[in-house]
Amino acid sequence: MSYPKSQNDEKSFYPDEEKNGKKYYPDALNTNETEWYPNAKETIDKQLIPNIDRTKQNFILLAGFPGAGKSSVILPLLQDKFLLKDELGNILENNLFIISGDNGVNNDNIVYGMGSFKKFNKNVIEKKETNIKLKTALEKKKIILIDKPFLTINDEITELKKWIGAIKKEYENANIFVIYLNIPCEIAYNNAIKRCEKDVNKGCIPLNLYEIYNTSAKKIFFDQNLLNIEGINYIQLEFSKEEYTPKERCKDPKADEKEIKPKEIKPDEFMSGGKRKQTRRNKKTRKKTRKKTRKKKYKRR
Repeated sequence: MSYPKSQNDEKSFYPDEEKNGKKYYPDALNTNETEWYPNAKETIDKQLIPNIDRTKQNFILLAGFPGAGKSSVILPLLQDKFLLKDELGNILENNLFIISGDNGVNNDNIVYGMGSFKKFNKNVIEKKETNIKLKTALEKKKIILIDKPFLTINDEITELKKWIGAIKKEYENANIFVIYLNIPCEIAYNNAIKRCEKDVNKGCIPLNLYEIYNTSAKKIFFDQNLLNIEGINYIQLEFSKEEYTPKERCKDPKADEKEIKPKEIKPDEFMSGGKRKQTRRNKKTRKKTRKKTRKKKYKRR
């Protein structure tokens, strides 16, 4: 397999596992996010842009692990694609409106804190608590991008299917796209930890939750689950130049997985008296110290 390379190292992101055993992608941990998804621009140009229908309400569901680069790598790329500019490059109109599951300050083109289906349903489907900017975006038929993991499964029903079902029910002939960022969970986990260290308010997601997400990702995006949802356009952005298949488990890439072997003790040596080994020399010194302590005791008496 050929994968992107680190700026400081000519080795690929993924070492040969047969040679390196359980080590997980050490070179990728030090690379910049901008090096991820080398084919993203080309894939978006071919599979997304030509299929946008401005006569319909377009929804883009951007899915993937927290730390996968949804907001930092892919979102800026998509924002640039939907900006209407004049000949001098000045922005005339932004045709993309973002609904984010993260926390933040709302502005003209984004509303935050919409990660739960309940909030999304009230704002976008039932329109009972619709944010004014979001309401305007829907009326103008701007492209609505929803940025959240979409990796939860409850009672065998995927979160993704629930959101898509609600959109299709409310918006007749809605044009729905699902973009999944196919990245190893270890890389996303490591990236999320770095972000958490820089900004404590972002919150740290434990590794065991990434394991759950990893299992869900396999079921949703690799076990034909998406084929059961009709009327969607599925786009998969690859972390490498070739498709990556998720592993069974998500492991901490920084964990030292070397087995510590107990030190062998020679037949003529044995452990006694704590950590000290009993040898002939040790026995002699111990006898001398015992004699000295006994003499001191007798003198005191």
